[in-house]
Amino acid sequence: MKKNKIILRKFTKSDSVKLFKWARDPALIKYIGSPESSSAEEEYQRLLNKVKNFGRIIFIIEAKERKPIGYVYIDVDEKNKKAEFSIAVGEKDYWGKGYGTESVKIALDYIFDQLKLNRVFLKVLTFNLPAIKLYKKFGFKKEGTLREDVCLNGKYKDFIIMGLLKKEYENKNR
Repeated sequence: MKKNKIILRKFTKSDSVKLFKWARDPALIKYIGSPESSSAEEEYQRLLNKVKNFGRIIFIIEAKERKPIGYVYIDVDEKNKKAEFSIAVGEKDYWGKGYGTESVKIALDYIFDQLKLNRVFLKVLTFNLPAIKLYKKFGFKKEGTLREDVCLNGKYKDFIIMGLLKKEYENKNR
């Protein structure tokens, strides 16, 4: 799936090295939490388990020069026609340059047009104002708060739950 600046492509085993590196980057940990794996191989096995057993779809965000710069996770609940969505641009040189915006657009088009889902939701830390602004741009609405849901650097932080319905997305973005 292509857009002007990026390509979203399926995750491969070799990508687990980058994903593991990003999960250990302190600049990202403050937004995504502590890493769940202790090696790239363990990360690959963990993600493969999520794909096989829990309906996770993983895309790697590639810049046009074929450089992996981030990822998109889509956890599909086919029965209820919904998905939980998460994104991270792991390469800091690509932050604030529209790569996240393009990735969200491609992912939402995929969720609503290809997967034919009715709803998508996400969790975002309350202090991640650029991400909240981005999600609102696409029509996501705040649905609630998970109070003190994650412990980062010894301090509990809140997540905001944001959701978007297919009809809202179509009215705002088509």
